[in-house]
Amino acid sequence: MLKSTPLFSVVLPTYNRAKTLARAIDSVLAQTCKDFELIVVVDASPDETAAVLGRYSSLPNVRIIASTRGNCSAARNIGVAASRSPYVAFQDSDDEWLPTLLEKAAKVLADTGPEVGVFYSDMTRVLACGKSMPFISPEISRGGFINEDTLDFQVYGLGIQATVIKRDCFQRAWLFDEAIPRFVDLELFIRLADQFEFIQRTWMLNPGFAALHDETDPLMGPKGGFTIPAEPVRMRVNVDTFVRLAGGEYFFLPSLPALNYLAQL
Repeated sequence: MLKSTPLFSVVLPTYNRAKTLARAIDSVLAQTCKDFELIVVVDASPDETAAVLGRYSSLPNVRIIASTRGNCSAARNIGVAASRSPYVAFQDSDDEWLPTLLEKAAKVLADTGPEVGVFYSDMTRVLACGKSMPFISPEISRGGFINEDTLDFQVYGLGIQATVIKRDCFQRAWLFDEAIPRFVDLELFIRLADQFEFIQRTWMLNPGFAALHDETDPLMGPKGGFTIPAEPVRMRVNVDTFVRLAGGEYFFLPSLPALNYLAQL
């Protein structure tokens, strides 16, 4: 029986993704850390999504919430509002996690204070042809905005699938902005980084990394270390491989309207 307050709430929005949804859900259910609830927020999909979700509806740690609000930001906000846990993770319905993601996140976040808000990882993209492309996640400093080396947002290139966020952060930085049609993850990370430290899991020195599935989006990769922002130095903690993901490429090329909007924040 699921306890009243699990350690993690995993929010998974989905629309018209019946072909990949089971893979995403199964990778959450396969976590070595079983102290979680999975909240699937689903719009009225015209495909076989309902049939896929029917396989999981009786599980005690799975909640399925119907939404008619029509965008991913709204679905994620519904999931966060329904969550009960101190840590909120986000899975996409075309991605896959490796089994120890939540276990490793729990161990690292347990040793942090209220100044730390987000756990995050590097990513890799694996194309349908089998070729792999690593995306090294940025170093993020609390209070920063623009990376002076790249002249881009310091949070640019960080995906929501690669993060675990302390639930308390949403009370201070607020939720996903439902008025923005694109780059909602980027905008949320900008607000979070203004107030909280981010813990980075990096695998840049490791020659191997996990693969994605036949998608066009970056995914998180394996073995490396966490770079924990501290004053005045950074601390690195080695961890094992824990995630494999796949998804869409919505945060790599911000449009001019999006950039103009963010410049006004």
